[in-house]
Amino acid sequence: MENTRRRVNVRLITIEKSAKKVVAKPNYERTTIFDESVVAVHMKRTELVFNKPVYLGLSSLDLPKTL
Repeated sequence: MENTRRRVNVRLITIEKSAKKVVAKPNYERTTIFDESVVAVHMKRTELVFNKPVYLGLSSLDLPKTL
């Protein structure tokens, strides 16, 4: 089952000025430095969309009733 709360947005940034703007946001999580000129900034999601049904919980409760 996929956990949609663990999804992150990753931005690859090459300009120092834009990296400082992104790091100042409240949903900033961490930074990974690949090279002197390339930085990956991990951002938490601001909106969660639960668009996948949860069949597992329902079916595990219904099976013992039918048996």
